[in-house]
Amino acid sequence: MRLFLGILLVGLWSALMGLSALAGDLSDPTRPPNRQPLRAKKAPVTGAPDWRLTMTRISPQERVAVVNGQVVRPGDRLKGARVLAVGPESVVLERDGRRHRVGLVGRSVKRRVAAPRDRWGP
Repeated sequence: MRLFLGILLVGLWSALMGLSALAGDLSDPTRPPNRQPLRAKKAPVTGAPDWRLTMTRISPQERVAVVNGQVVRPGDRLKGARVLAVGPESVVLERDGRRHRVGLVGRSVKRRVAAPRDRWGP
């Protein structure tokens, strides 16, 4: 019985290896002949700042944000811009006299929730 199972497993393995070798030669039948794959065009540089806000933390003691992986607070400087305000979902930056509001990536805001009350307690 063990010999039969061993032979069966070796046979299945060989068959699967043979099929994978054949699959490597297959091409897409719906693809037009001699067609080059499309390449994404680079976006034009517009001079707009590339800021990415990933987190904010608001507490009675401080307001902190993470912009482009750097921890910032109101008054800090970041790539030539000054942090004006940190809110729950955005940061306001000023650069060259212009204000920019940067929103959270993903927009998932977690808020503090009061502890549940015990129904059966005093």
